Amino acid sequence: MNQQKKLSIHAIFKLFLFDLKSNYKNSKLKYLWDFAPNIATALIWILIFEGGFLRIGNSTENYHIFVLQGLFLWQFVIDIINKPIAKTNQYTSVLKNHPRNIFTTFGIAFFESIYLLAGKFIILFCVLLFTESFSILNFINAVLLSIPLIIFSTIFSFLLLPFLLSSKDIYGTQKMFFSLLFYLSGIVFPIPKSYELYMILNPFYQLINISKAFLNQNITTNYPVCLIYLSFIILSFLLLKKKYSTINQKISEIL
Repeated sequence: MNQQKKLSIHAIFKLFLFDLKSNYKNSKLKYLWDFAPNIATALIWILIFEGGFLRIGNSTENYHIFVLQGLFLWQFVIDIINKPIAKTNQYTSVLKNHPRNIFTTFGIAFFESIYLLAGKFIILFCVLLFTESFSILNFINAVLLSIPLIIFSTIFSFLLLPFLLSSKDIYGTQKMFFSLLFYLSGIVFPIPKSYELYMILNPFYQLINISKAFLNQNITTNYPVCLIYLSFIILSFLLLKKKYSTINQKISEIL
């Protein structure tokens, strides 16, 4: 019985692959459709930057890199929050019989979000190849320093999931909140220096910036604040780990 309820990471990964393949059964381009919007976004921002249609002073040398990296990292945050909800609703009938499968659907959503982020980094790498200041070492550092954001966002999403499933009002409020937070996280436009102090309250801004700093000039980073946020979210996860059964039961009742 326990074996039915709890799947290994390997088994969840195989379910993710099956889920991924089933999406493109009748498509010749298949997985290209997952990244077509991102490729189009990259081309548009290259055109905007190279054509001189939009410049933010001289503070950002490669403004299109600043925007694309921010957009790609932010999209991961949104994916890891919203995809578990979509997957949970998709497998509602399964969850009613085996409540612990909520972790299975979350795992599938996590692997899918990582898969999409990896593709976006490949697109960013291709764009970087055509910049004068390209450095393979800086790109690798930027990828590695996106890991704190991945950890924070994943745990944050997992802790938030029961509340989002419990009420459409909470889910709608979350969407509005993150729409606002998008503009307060320096994704498309740099945050003015005079407001940097207030940005300490925004963990996503801090965690995105430590990755951005390697590919963009004049990006302010605050490693101690990032470490505090990361430690806090991990500690919260460890403290709530024993309440998994309660969370499972709550979600099972909701569904």
